[in-house]
Amino acid sequence: MDQESTTLIETLETQRTRFSHRTSVSHKSDFGQYLTPGAIALFMASMFPNVKGSVVKLLDPGAGIGGLACAFVLNMNQRVQGIHYDIDCYEIDDNTLLKLTKTLQELRSIADVGHAVFHKDFIEEAVDHLLQFNKPKYTHVILNPPYKKIHSSSSHRKLLRLVDIEVVNLYSAFVSMSLELLQNDGYLVAIIPRSFCNGTYYLPFRKHILANAVIRRIHLFESRNSVFKNDSVLQENIIIMLQKSGAIDKVEVSYSKDQSVADVKCKRIDYHDIVDLKSRELIINVPYETNYNYPKVETSFKHLGIMVSTGPVVDFRSREYISSESTDESIPLIYPQNIHKFRVLWPSVKELKASINQNAVTQKLMYETGFYVVVRRFSSKEEKRRIVAGLVHPADFKSEYICFENHLNVFHNQGKGLESDIAYGLVAYLNSEGFDHEFRIFSGHTQVNVSDLKRMKYPSLSRLRELGIRLQKNEFNHQVFEDIIAEVVISEDKQDS
Repeated sequence: MDQESTTLIETLETQRTRFSHRTSVSHKSDFGQYLTPGAIALFMASMFPNVKGSVVKLLDPGAGIGGLACAFVLNMNQRVQGIHYDIDCYEIDDNTLLKLTKTLQELRSIADVGHAVFHKDFIEEAVDHLLQFNKPKYTHVILNPPYKKIHSSSSHRKLLRLVDIEVVNLYSAFVSMSLELLQNDGYLVAIIPRSFCNGTYYLPFRKHILANAVIRRIHLFESRNSVFKNDSVLQENIIIMLQKSGAIDKVEVSYSKDQSVADVKCKRIDYHDIVDLKSRELIINVPYETNYNYPKVETSFKHLGIMVSTGPVVDFRSREYISSESTDESIPLIYPQNIHKFRVLWPSVKELKASINQNAVTQKLMYETGFYVVVRRFSSKEEKRRIVAGLVHPADFKSEYICFENHLNVFHNQGKGLESDIAYGLVAYLNSEGFDHEFRIFSGHTQVNVSDLKRMKYPSLSRLRELGIRLQKNEFNHQVFEDIIAEVVISEDKQDS
């Protein structure tokens, strides 16, 4: 990149850093605005293939100070000569408009650029274009959309429904509407939260993008909160490139450690391994870089004949029945904090000894004391494992019943305890590195939902029992779990093949 281009990028990065430090948290939250770091902007620009024509019609629908549009032009101009860039930028924040306009003007000294800055709401303008059958056709879209929910009764939600778009936040709205304004075979590159890849919450969004485009590339960051860490954004983000095209065989999946985007590693994966277009859920599976010797398991959860449910006791709704004091007659209330070294301890190591009164209201919330397996529903952003499971052993409780708080998922047998060998086997398997890895492929959330656990594959009941029998002869730790899984599941798979 020539000196003039490098200087412009460095100036923009200085302005972005200064803007981030000087802008209040409340202002960023109100606008859902977190400006793209310079290295990320250049990397996003580099993902686009070389332009074949002589004119680029570029859309940046949440332009900020112009970093993404600038990065696109500078990167493409270095690769392909003789292009005219016609850029449309939308921005509603008064604080960035002057910097945005100046950035675009400075680009004109480097490349053949025409530009328009719209101080308007992009969603309102895009819907208006679609309703009037007067939509501009962009060849390229680059965007870091605002991160903010939109309520079902909001004006944005009502406007989007006019053009049959049903989404739950601004980032999915911006991507959906940008796709609508993209010409056939056009490209869109966006940095967005990975959370859209699964769950019913984002199913309409997935349906829309997969019906209108194909996924050409996905980029993941090893550190889940590094991209916008200076803005205290802890969301796990990915960069995705879509093409408004019909078919594709392979998806390029790339990886880097953090926002420096250094030492990028790539691999090509079959499209049907990323998304099954025949499934109802349309979950987008994003494989991590590390390859695990993951055992082949084919048993669906429904064929195990057991159940998993969210803990029924919602703490704040049951405060009048919950006590920190207990007697031999108290009904233990199990929280995530009670999981310690893969066992459920009551009281916990932190002396958490919550109990719940037994009465007509709470009786229906109780489980008969027995063998259960509980899984924490939430993990912190940088925890090594997403899945943390613990065994409930009836010998550890004197009461006839126990209760589980709402931040736990509970494996049970119609409200009663599991077969002991099955419970032990589940603890080993749920806490395995392979299970955690497979779970992360389709889930970008730190939340572990019942529906997520149900859609996973498991070893057969006979293998779970064998895992359980072996685990009962060993102490609980990750290495033991991996060793017995290797012996019972992986080795038997090799024998079967």
